[in-house]
Amino acid sequence: MDKSFYSKNRQGIAAHMTDKDAMLFFSGESIRKTADENFPFFTNRNFLYLTGIKQEQSVLLLQRRGDLISECLFVTKPDLAREIWTGRRFTEEEISEISGVEGIEDITNLNRTMDELLSSQPGMTLWLCFDALAPERGFDIEREFAKHIRDRHPHIQIRNSYPLLAAMRKIKAPEEIDAIRKAMQITGAGIRRMMRAARPGMLEYELEAEFNSELAAHGQRRTAFPSIIAGGSGSFICTTRTPRLSWQMVN
Repeated sequence: MDKSFYSKNRQGIAAHMTDKDAMLFFSGESIRKTADENFPFFTNRNFLYLTGIKQEQSVLLLQRRGDLISECLFVTKPDLAREIWTGRRFTEEEISEISGVEGIEDITNLNRTMDELLSSQPGMTLWLCFDALAPERGFDIEREFAKHIRDRHPHIQIRNSYPLLAAMRKIKAPEEIDAIRKAMQITGAGIRRMMRAARPGMLEYELEAEFNSELAAHGQRRTAFPSIIAGGSGSFICTTRTPRLSWQMVN
């Protein structure tokens, strides 16, 4: 995908705003695992759809003033001393080149910017992207931010942009279809490699290693979701066709 794809997506969602509306989209944050280690970060897919940026602690702000739409990305700026431990961060130039967004601000300015914006526009609407499954999680950044806004700016109306984005993402652009086809080809190559490598007594994680190795050979180090590689007594299906939950063993 190039920046024109993300720009087109932002134009599509911004079309739902009326004068003085604003929209915020969060990339998310990594979750602490233990001590000073976090779990691998996975970018919020709605944020990625609008920006192409795979970096935590990033926020997209869209504002409408009449017929004009302004765009700004709040990001964690490069810090060479910290990046030795946390990994490299995007520069402003790289963020603009990937996303097509020209306005780049430090993430530490987000709360101050939003306070100034919401205080100066008493009749405005703020759109946040509330994931339908978020209440199942222990922490949800959008709902936490909404609580913060309601406490400080109770006059502001808050609306949910999630259904709008979900409807947009159902219709795939040609470049998305191409990407899906490429992913299918790589997945197929991984499955065929496992079939060639399979031997009696082989352990499930050994097959998984074959699959992951083939994906890495195609430049893909992460899967969209954890692979389900199981056989014999380790394989099962959960079914709820009857009132009582039952587990079926598959041989």
